[in-house]
Formats: sequence, structure tokens, C-alpha cells
Amino acid sequence: MGGRKYDFVPRKDGFEGAAHHVVAVNGRPPGRLATMTTLHYADERCEIHKVVVGPMDNNVFVLRCKQTGDAVLDVGALGSAFDGRQASGLSVAAPSGATPKLVGFYWGTRGSDFKPRLGEATSSDGTTWTKVPVSVPDGGALFPLGNPASFDHGGERDPHVLADSATFHLYFTGLDSSGTRSIGYASTPEVVATKLPDNTSWSARSQLLAGDGSGFDASAVAHPSVIKDGATYVMYYAGLDGSGNWKIGRATAASGSGPFTRGMTAVLDVGVAGDFDAATVALDHAACKGQADA
Repeated sequence: MGGRKYDFVPRKDGFEGAAHHVVAVNGRPPGRLATMTTLHYADERCEIHKVVVGPMDNNVFVLRCKQTGDAVLDVGALGSAFDGRQASGLSVAAPSGATPKLVGFYWGTRGSDFKPRLGEATSSDGTTWTKVPVSVPDGGALFPLGNPASFDHGGERDPHVLADSATFHLYFTGLDSSGTRSIGYASTPEVVATKLPDNTSWSARSQLLAGDGSGFDASAVAHPSVIKDGATYVMYYAGLDGSGNWKIGRATAASGSGPFTRGMTAVLDVGVAGDFDAATVALDHAACKGQADA
């Protein structure tokens, strides 16, 4: 897809947390409302910025290519696309022999309900991405949300994809109607000709892991990241304890679809008072040799 071109300049007014102003979008001023961004992540090739226009924070994020200034995965059309307000959290797989060679899953929100939904995109080079609209009634999202009693009625976000033995395993955070987070799962086989996901064959979504009422992950679990270590599937995830602290846990399974058995204690705990992680530690992604993920 051809992304909008964003031009940034450093902020000079000392606004805490905002690193830049947006001075132009596709060469034009962004409008009369004040526009500012927070730089959330950067490496040698890309940057992730949170964009705030005017007084409202709509949780809009832009993934920007440093070389061209383009957003490599932009928000969708306002009013129709599930990701019209936000496109975030891209997880990428590089299945052997796939055409295009990369497939990614991300999450987005729209202005009508701001519930997060999952999306899919493909790329041949990692810089130019093409969205794959799957569920037209849901604005192109990968799945419709669950019924009012389901674990994902309030939304789906934080996807992690694992391509393994001609199957795509997709893990994600599900939010129920009250906003409580748990970890969900769906899978689909690859299309033989392209080695990409068969979007007509996704399994029913299921809840793999939830808060167990005690310990480091008593209240909620979220942000799954799964690797395959030999014959064992290993999930790292964020667990929320009863005091509101996030810690990182580990669970294992003999199958990508579970059941997963969690450890009794966190594998990465909060730091001591004064440390940067004294209140919370959160997981981005785990990686294993031979797996591509971003």
C-alpha cells in the first residue's frame, strides 16, 4: 500500500512525552488543530509514532519508514474500515516459499466503537504492505467480535503469529464485555499455492489462558508471544496480579492449540523501588532462531 508521507520536526516547547510536531501530511499542513506525536519506538529502519490531533487522544499510531518518510502500515478509511483510527502491533511471519514472502497480523480501532479488532497484511519486502480485507461486514477485520458473553466481545488486540508445519497459529489478547483481558487463539492451514493463510478456514476462536484468581496473573493475562522450542510450544505473556502489577509469565504445551500449562511464578518480576520497572514489566515479543517476527 502507498502510505501517507509524514514530516516531523522536534518539539521545542518542552511538552513532556511528545517528541515531535507533525508539520505536513503528504506535503500539506495537517489542519488548524494542534498536532503532536510521541515517539514510541525506533530502530535503523522505522519509527512508531503516536499521533494526537487537537484536544482528543484517539490512540492513533503510525509506523513510519525512515528512508522514505512513509507510514508502512497506515490507518484505514474513516467511517468504514475497522482500523480507521489506529493500526498497531504488527506481528510478522516469513513462511518458507510464501508469495508474497511476509504475512503480518495487527490490530486496529475505528471511531464508531473504539473496540480493537485484528487485521492481516502481506509484503514482499517488509516496507510496502498490502492490507487483506477479510470480513467485509466488519470493516475488513480478520474476525467479527464474539457474542456478549464471550471472552472477546470487547475486542481483540496484540496478535502474535507462529507459522509452523503448514499451519498459522494466531494468539491474541481478548477483552470481554467488562474489559478483562485473557489470551485467545485461532488457526488456519496455509494455501498450498501461496503458502499464505487460508482465510476461509480459520478455526473457531477459543480462550487459551485467563487469570487464575491467585498469584502473579490472578486478575488478567495478555500480550502472548509463542515460540516452538523443539517439540514444545512456549508462551511468554503478561500477567496482572491482584495489586495491579504486570509481570511476565511462561506457559508450555505439546500443541500450538494448547492446553497450555502455566508456571507457578513469574519468570520476570518487577524491579526494586527506584528501578525503571519497579511497578510493571511488560512483554513485547519473544523470538526463536528460524522464526521471523516484528
